[in-house]
Amino acid sequence: MRHLRIERLEGNKIKVTLSSADLLDYNINVKALRPDSPQLHTFLFKIMERVQRETGFNPYTGQVVVEATPSSEGIVLVVTKISEEQPAAPKPPKSRRHVRAVKKAAPQKRIYCMGTFDDICALFEAVDIALLLECRLYAMEGKFYIVSEAAEHRAVLSEFGSALRHDAMTEAFLEEHGRLAAKGGALWKMAHRIKNLK
Repeated sequence: MRHLRIERLEGNKIKVTLSSADLLDYNINVKALRPDSPQLHTFLFKIMERVQRETGFNPYTGQVVVEATPSSEGIVLVVTKISEEQPAAPKPPKSRRHVRAVKKAAPQKRIYCMGTFDDICALFEAVDIALLLECRLYAMEGKFYIVSEAAEHRAVLSEFGSALRHDAMTEAFLEEHGRLAAKGGALWKMAHRIKNLK
């Protein structure tokens, strides 16, 4: 990371300039990248982590768009946060009375980071472990990450770990670099055994 520069353009925009040397450090060949490649997801995850660390800009809330432009030095990324919340659905005109079918939204996943194994054990003590049937537990670099699909988890999981907004990039990074410790029934059994130790 010899020449990487991070600049805050506006309240909702960050500019990241990477030189050719930076791209080598990240083991990135721009010409060979595909939008759905794990290498791109890993690269962007690392850049977003650094942006958040150095500027306080949180890329895990709201909708984020990343635009990449080649430059003579290497590449320029412009990260724009479009919104913190989903816009409200428009209301139908009052003069019309009809029923419209609405597709139910898919469950929104959340990712929670726990710093230590003790945090995981404390969580298992506090949570209704039946809810863990809808979760996955990853271990990576001494930390633990729970991917949850159940809204009932959010209050208790937030007490034991920091919440990250779920997105495809973060989940792909966990799947590629983390170790899946347990999921579903196996995670429930793990929590059950830890609870029974006391």
